[in-house]
Amino acid sequence: MPPRRKIATAPAAVTSAALYIRVSTDEQATSGLGLAAQLDRCSAQAIVKGWAVATEHIYRDEGISGTLGPEKRPGLAGLLAAVDAGAVQAVIVLDLSRLARSVKLVTAMIESFDQAGISFVSCKENFDTSTAMGRAMLGIVAVFGQLERDLTSERTIAALGERDKQHGYKSGRIPLGYVRQPGQELIEVDDQAAALVRQIFARRAAGASMQTIADELNSAGAAGRFGGTWYRSTVKIVLDNAPTYQGQHRHWPPLLAE
Repeated sequence: MPPRRKIATAPAAVTSAALYIRVSTDEQATSGLGLAAQLDRCSAQAIVKGWAVATEHIYRDEGISGTLGPEKRPGLAGLLAAVDAGAVQAVIVLDLSRLARSVKLVTAMIESFDQAGISFVSCKENFDTSTAMGRAMLGIVAVFGQLERDLTSERTIAALGERDKQHGYKSGRIPLGYVRQPGQELIEVDDQAAALVRQIFARRAAGASMQTIADELNSAGAAGRFGGTWYRSTVKIVLDNAPTYQGQHRHWPPLLAE
């Protein structure tokens, strides 16, 4: 019986990995965690995984803080460009802090790697999304990312609330009739605009509709904070600010008599 012929099989495609190494000036001086040491650890991890690392896919940022985004880190920008181009299928770093010092930046990048089908390995944390356990960890990363976003939102709201207590406004445009000098918190009356506000309230008190008031302002060529054209809706915005104009808003000088 003649021997069976062996059926040739195509060799499995080798995963192309990118290494990202970074050190800030202070770390390089005090910790000894230089680029060479990081490169050795990451390269060893690639060998263990059986992944190939081309020289052009070793990305370095030396003397650059991890708090900065990719626009200020050439090495990180190059890594992300390679990921976007599909030039690599995996990314290896020594630890998550090499990728970024911000939880928000780290989680955003790991989530983007996952969406692109890129395996991500952090040697020190044993974080490896090429494994089932590592993929499960993505859920935890997402939770922490959302937590960071929520905490940032809460801090912003708290800061705006404190600003409102101290100075009488949170953010955005201040009502027509008032002005805030650049670099100052104090709200002052804008005399020219205040006269326009009083005119609007006087016409409304006389029974004019909001559309009629808008038409009259446009005919007179009156311009305000809302641009050259007045509409019913912009007149309503002014009228809705009556409590502030009457001095009921702390820190704001009144424009109208109650």
